[in-house]
Amino acid sequence: WLAKVALPPSPLSREELLNRWDQHTAYCKHCREALSNMEVVQKGCAALFLAALVGAQTELAPNALCLPVELLGAVGMAGIQTLKQEFRFK
Repeated sequence: WLAKVALPPSPLSREELLNRWDQHTAYCKHCREALSNMEVVQKGCAALFLAALVGAQTELAPNALCLPVELLGAVGMAGIQTLKQEFRFK
């Protein structure tokens, strides 16, 4: 008997139904706070990257120290950007 019952069409598109931002994140205090914290950390990674880059170019710090710090900053920025995308529809 279930096969004979047709469901009404959904008024929303797939993107609208699965939109994490509009369905949850925009209203969830914890998700907004986590996203805000990620943005702060991402800016910190950018500052770390730039400081290491300037340190290496001006020889204020040894290159052996600056290269790993630059990599850490770049990977941190990219990783956090990937996590931030999880708060939105894919």
